[in-house]
Formats: sequence, C-alpha cells, structure tokens
Amino acid sequence: MNALKGKRKRRERLSAYGKTHLEDHHFFSLMVAAYVNNRNPCSEFLIKSLLKAQLARIRQNCDSREDVLSKSILSLLPVLLSSRFTKIAATAAEIVGAAGLSSLESNERITSDKAIMDSLVCAMSCPAKLVSLAVVNAILDLSTTSVGREHLWRSAAVEKMISLFCQVASSSPVNFLAMREGTRSINCFKRRFMEEELLVVVLDSLSKLINSCSLHHLAKIPRNLADSFLVYLDALWAQLGDSFLQFNFKSHDLAEAIFRLSMNHENHSSHIYAEVKKRIFGTESKFESFMFNNWEEEPFLVKYDTELLEDNDCILNSLTECFRDKTIDSILSSILIGSVSCPPIASDELNIIEFLKEVKGLGSSIRYERDIRVVKTMKLPCDVKHGLADKEVHYISGCREESVVSLEKCKAAYNEGYTITVRGMEFRSEKIASIALALAKVFGQPSVGANIYLTPPQSQGLSRHYDDHCVFVCQLVGSKKWTIFSQEKVLLPRLYEPLSLHGLEVNGHQCARREFLLEEGDILYIPRGYPHEAHTVLFENESSSDASAAFSLHLTVGIEVEPPFLWEGFVHISIQCWHQKLKAATRPMEHPQIVPKIAYVYMLHVSIKLIADHDSAFRKACMVASIPSEGMGGKKPEFAISVQHKAIFSHLIAKVNSDSNFWNALTSVEAALKENLDDPCEWMKWIVNLDFLDGTESEMSPINWLKAFKDLVFFCKGHMEAAESEFAMMKMEFCRNVVFEDACKSFRMLLGKYKKTREQYMRGMLALHRNKRDRCRTLPKQQRKD
Repeated sequence: MNALKGKRKRRERLSAYGKTHLEDHHFFSLMVAAYVNNRNPCSEFLIKSLLKAQLARIRQNCDSREDVLSKSILSLLPVLLSSRFTKIAATAAEIVGAAGLSSLESNERITSDKAIMDSLVCAMSCPAKLVSLAVVNAILDLSTTSVGREHLWRSAAVEKMISLFCQVASSSPVNFLAMREGTRSINCFKRRFMEEELLVVVLDSLSKLINSCSLHHLAKIPRNLADSFLVYLDALWAQLGDSFLQFNFKSHDLAEAIFRLSMNHENHSSHIYAEVKKRIFGTESKFESFMFNNWEEEPFLVKYDTELLEDNDCILNSLTECFRDKTIDSILSSILIGSVSCPPIASDELNIIEFLKEVKGLGSSIRYERDIRVVKTMKLPCDVKHGLADKEVHYISGCREESVVSLEKCKAAYNEGYTITVRGMEFRSEKIASIALALAKVFGQPSVGANIYLTPPQSQGLSRHYDDHCVFVCQLVGSKKWTIFSQEKVLLPRLYEPLSLHGLEVNGHQCARREFLLEEGDILYIPRGYPHEAHTVLFENESSSDASAAFSLHLTVGIEVEPPFLWEGFVHISIQCWHQKLKAATRPMEHPQIVPKIAYVYMLHVSIKLIADHDSAFRKACMVASIPSEGMGGKKPEFAISVQHKAIFSHLIAKVNSDSNFWNALTSVEAALKENLDDPCEWMKWIVNLDFLDGTESEMSPINWLKAFKDLVFFCKGHMEAAESEFAMMKMEFCRNVVFEDACKSFRMLLGKYKKTREQYMRGMLALHRNKRDRCRTLPKQQRKD
C-alpha cells in the first residue's frame, strides 16, 4: 500500500512539471535527464508529461505568430520522433505540426532542418498507426506554407506517403477494386473508409501537396510509384463520384491529383500515325497529290473500299465497330455517361500548372456550350421581303455554360429532331485521342480537335456555316448528305477570325456547289473557309417506318492552325532569328540612335501583318515540322520537302521585300496608339514564347512595343524621310540575310512547347474519363439518371 502511494505521489510530482511553465533550458535539461535514465519506469511518463506541456504551450501561443521553438528543443525532435515509445513519437509529431502552424518562422525552421525532416519521414513507417497518423497530420500542417511544401518535396515525404497509402490500402479490409455495385454497398464502403482515418488523412495530405507542386516536383515521383497510387485514385474517382465524396477533400482536389499524376504519361502510339495516314490517303503518291491539289484548296472525298481498306486493326475501323448495330439510347449512353466537363485552355497557354491554378470545377459534369450543344436548323420567318430563312434553334433555350445537360434530356431532344454535338472528343476517348495525335503529326501542328455529331433522320443540325480550320468528316454510322459551296476570291480565315457568308449568290444565281453523300466508312475533307451544310436523308427505297435506320453519327477532326504555325507566323519567327544574330554580331554604338533599330524591326512585323491581311499565301499552314513522306520521286523525302518549303519561304520573302510599306505600317500603329491599347501587337502576343538556339528569350513584349512605337511616331513627325530610309535599309538587309534553317529550328522549338502543353492536357482529361466512364456504365439505370 505504501509503495502504491509513493508511486502515485511520484507520478503527481512528475505530472506537475507538465502543468508548470518551464523555461526552455529547464525543459531541455529534464528531457535529457529522462532520456539518459530511460531504464527508470518514470522516465517515459516524465517525457510524455513534458511533451504535452510543450504542446499546450505552442497551441496557447499560436495566435502570437512568434517562433515558439528554441534551438535546444529543435535538437531533441529527431530523437523524440525516433523513440521506441509510441506515445512519445506521436506527441513529438504533434509538436512539429503545431509549431508549423504557429508561425511562418517556426514552419521554415522545422522544414529546413534536415535531421527533423528525415526523422519525420522515417517515423511514417512506424508499425503503430497512432504514430503514422500523427506524422501525416504534421506533414499536412507543415504544407500550409509554400516554403514548407518545398522542403517536404525535397525530403521525399510525398514518395513515402504514397508508399504508405498503397501499403495500407492493399492490406486494409477496404478494397477499392473489389467493391460491389449498388447504393447500399457504396454507403457501406463510405463508412468503412471513414473508419480508416489514416487513409483519409494521407489522401488529404497528398492531394494538397500534389495539387500545389511544380512540374519539376511531379517528375521526381517514380513512375511506378505514381502508377500504383493512380490505381487507387482511379478506383475511388470511378466508384464514388461527386455526390459520394464526403471526406475532408473535395472531388475537385481528387480530380486534379489524378490529372497531374497522369499528364506526363508517355504516349506509345507512334504506329497509329502510319495507320491513320494509310487509312485516309492510301498510297504516298495519293497523299502527295492531296497536299499539292486539295490541302487548304479543294474538298476531297475518300470512299470506303471494303476490298482494299477493310482492316480490323485500323483504329478508324475499330472506332466504327464501337457504334455499329447499337441503338440510339446505347450510342448516347456510350458518349455521355461518365463524361466530365473539359474546361477550355487558352490557345497560347504554355504552362499547364498555371492553367490548373485558374481552372474551376475540374472533373465536374458536362456543361452546355462548353462541352455539348443540342441544335437543329429550321425554316423560320425572317421578314416580309425574304420570307423564310434557315435558323439554328437550341433545344434548351436560354442555356448558359453552367447548365448541366442530362442524358434523358438529350434523348428527348433527339426524338424531336435535334442534333447532339459533343465537343472535345479527343479528351474523352483513347481511340479518338490517338487519331487526333496522328493527324497532328501528319500536318505538323501541336494538336487536333474532334467533335462527334448524332443527327436524327431527315434532320439538319448546324445551319450553313464555314469553319476557321480544315476538317476531316469521318462517317461512323448511317449516312449524311453534305453540300459545300465555293467562295471565289475569299481569303483563308485565320483561327477565331470571322468571315462573312455573303456572296453565295451572284445576280440571283447560286454560286458553285458540290454535293457528297457520305456512307459508313467514308471520309470527307473540307478546307477552312468553305461554307457547308449537311442533313440526313431518307432513301427512296425506304419507308417512313425504316426512318430510324437513317440517322447519322459522324466524327469531325479539325486541324486548327494556331497563328504561330501559319506561314505568316513563320516569317515573324524568321525576323526574330535574323535580328538575334544581327545583335550578336554588331558592337554596341557609343552614341545610340534616337530611335533604336528594334523599332524598325517591330514596324516590319506590322507591315507583314498588313500584307497577310490580303494575301492567302501567308495564311496557309506551315508544314516544316510535319513528318516527311517516304519516297518522293526517288529523292530523299527530307530533301524534297525541304526544297518545297524553301521555295515557299523565298516567295514570301520576295513579297515582303516588294510589298512592305513603311507609311501603311506607321498609319496602322498611329491608329492603335490613338485607341490607347496596352498591347498594340496583341495579334502577335505568342512571339514572347519564342526561344532561340543560344538560350536567350525574345524581347518582343508589349512594354517594348509600346515604347518603341511611341518614340518612332514622335520621331517621324520631323524626320519622315530618315525613318523611311532606315526602314528600307533594315528590310533589305533582312531579305538578303535571313536564314531559312534558323527559323525552322526556332519554329520547331516553339511547336514543341505548344505540343507538350496540349498533350499534357489531353492525358490528364483522358485519365479523368477512363475509369469514370467504366464505372458509370455499370451503375443501375436510376443511379445514372441521378
């Protein structure tokens, strides 16, 4: 009895240390003494009491935003985190987390201490769940600052947490992949998952770290480790969905983590390039003929030849097989079920991380206008004089981009004669993505877009229109009649540049038109700028009862040529390359000119833009980065294509030399300055992304443009002849000394930047669709409606 009373008194005395405010040196002395005397039964109790007191002190002073840890205490943390006593290690981790939250100074001191971070990461592997949970919570607290996140990545905390998650998830009774279907089992799964607190906290920590890191940090995660983690993320994303995510993290966080971990996957579909090219063009000679006679010039029809072209391995044929013999309901379900919204990415966005920072609602349901349109063309009265006119009508009137379109609503619209159009199919289907990538290689562009159209019998979806990009129409199911109109003396439209459809009638007579009936397997090429319309037909030998078989499903693949990858853009790039070499070879002048030479370089850019406004040769797609054909007239393909491109470039430079006019360029600049534009060369803002072979960046920035233009306009008021003479000399020097090969290298470097960002976006979106779609297809009908 006396022994028990003595033991109780000693514990009360030791516990009193924890309730008394201790100076740091007292805390340090007692802690060291307790550790030295760790065989004493009271040592563990004393250490725990002291740690709890320190933890309470940190939390109490949390609002003071002061550094709450001394050097002596910091020096003890590695030892405490490595303790064999579970509660000591766990409390030490809690101290780390609390201190990391207390102030920026404490957070930085802890995360920059290599010994502490190494011990923290090692403690994550502790068999005791209590310690692992405390460590992961501490990491979550430390990750609240950018400095903390940076040090956590350096200490390999993310890789360790991914390993921990995969280990716990694989040994846990919670089995993501073997989960049964149905609402009841999902709810059961949810409860069981909530019981696994460690998994939830690890997932929350990882999502925050992964979603706030750079591409450099993402690349540090071993690919096999990222793939193992993605297995569980994909299963969770596919099986739970938006409405079931009730944890500390949001569905957007989960979607972004999947996107980020998937966007750097390598694509191994190089063989698809030759496959798609052969399927569309057949032999190399036919492809060459298409490029010389049809590309951006004339429509081109490829009829499906069952004897010569039937190949079950061809990806275009296999895509047709996916929809053949399916009902309308099953086709709509296969396209829409499990599909998520694809937020638009700016055409000049070259930083996927910046895009992810700004995007909202990643992984949300498809949105009207952004992802899907439901339209039909009807004859509606326009005015007394003209009577009836074709007009597009939307099934959902007054729709906004935020509107969610349900599968049932699309089915109802289809039954009323509306066409269902789904955009961004290259982000929703692996097969279509491979086709898009292949065609991007064929035409030397960074990316290719794809839309799918489901049109009811005897119906027209879009009204007569033109596209600002070339399209390949691939008829997948059924048939459709296309009418293509010719517009004489009309420029090729630039991307996002409106052109009028007036001029289809001259003196009351219709302009030339061509009609094409596309049947299953046929492919039709329509150049940009060609007005066209299409509608489904009912064949003469079919009765109205057979009309259900006369619907059409087709895929359009659009070759969108961004401004840098037109020949106009190539000439702009060549100017910058020439000027960069000129600067490197010229010594700086002792007495700088009143107007720097760069101002005249800017004026040459403006002059070329004015020429391209009226000359389609500059508006054509530049193909110097396309993959060469094999065997062209016995010559090496690279040599033959290079000769052709050099000839085009020489022709354009000759046009620059003859048609560039300083006065016209100056008038254009003055008009822009009068409008007080912050960026007078906004149409060429992409050039700031241009790098050169010597590693320097382009000096083409809006600030430089604005200052140079203002200086030049002011100078021209009294020295117009001198300015014109300087411009003429600079133009002549450029046209004589520009090097085609230099521009090609910089062009390819810029193309690589664009291509990388677009492929990252494509892989990220495909990952969000992949398992989501598979899961949704297996849900009961009522759940799909919900």
